[in-house]
Amino acid sequence: MSSFFSSPSQPALVVLDASVLINLNATGLSQGILETFSDRFCVTPNAVEELRRGDQFGHDDARPLQALIDAKVVAVWPLCARALAVYETLIDGSRGYYLDDGEAASIAFAAANEAALILDERKARRYAAQDFAQVSVGCTAQLLLHPSVRVVLGPEQQELAMQRALQLGRMRVPAEHVSSVVRLIGTKVARECPSLPRQARSWTSPP
Repeated sequence: MSSFFSSPSQPALVVLDASVLINLNATGLSQGILETFSDRFCVTPNAVEELRRGDQFGHDDARPLQALIDAKVVAVWPLCARALAVYETLIDGSRGYYLDDGEAASIAFAAANEAALILDERKARRYAAQDFAQVSVGCTAQLLLHPSVRVVLGPEQQELAMQRALQLGRMRVPAEHVSSVVRLIGTKVARECPSLPRQARSWTSPP
């Protein structure tokens, strides 16, 4: 098993944001993807509650998350006092911006616990990089592109996972990873993925 953020001998503690869980759930392969890595994956209670609230709107992301928790692939870690202090500054506007509850909790947890973070929302990623440079930040697309996922799941399953995350999860892909994503799924499939940038959906071949 390899580590996503660090060396195999030093697996990282990695907090998954709610948007990441939604995208992983969309793949139908979330457990296999996460078990590819030696890192310890966790979520905040805020992210759990965010997915549970989605049940009211016809979403079904709380159930597969609970399956990951029951299988001990993902653990729920509460915010400590230090994390709560950071969290408050991310939701009260004192930093000059506001973040949603789940994103704020994920960033605060990572900052307070020397954890890495997987996060997809553009604004939250920007402020995490701006104010918490010590936190290693990745995204779902990077997880799905990882060579270990291709080795363990196989090329066809890797491509299918990416396609489902884009089409069913409407996964956001940071600009620096768009060409790699299109290269994996092909330009024909990319045109059917509305969450990809319009320019990428018009490519005849990735740059």
